[in-house]
Amino acid sequence: MYYLGKKDNYFRIKCDKCGKVLLFDKKYFIETANDNFCQTNMSIQCSCGNISNGIIKSKESNEVSNINLPHCPTCGSTNIEKISGANKVGSAMMFGVFSLGHISKTFKCKNCHYQW
Repeated sequence: MYYLGKKDNYFRIKCDKCGKVLLFDKKYFIETANDNFCQTNMSIQCSCGNISNGIIKSKESNEVSNINLPHCPTCGSTNIEKISGANKVGSAMMFGVFSLGHISKTFKCKNCHYQW
């Protein structure tokens, strides 16, 4: 797991297995002076099953947090995919006017399946 930084009173932790961004209350973490490592006294578990006791802030996580990547507005994950035009056409052919909610979306989150 990688430490991505703070947001309000929460630490942003990225799962190195599935890419999901998790939010945890900062009161459970201990930061070091150089901000390269933070530690917790509890186990962190992602919904994918990945478990970690310590969170390491690596060079990779700094690059990811500084680049303007699209992310899911619901869970914050960057594990997303663009909904293809063929998928939209197929939905329109099968469901007609009932597919308007689906064909107006551009991206889909692979973690929580939210579409926007």
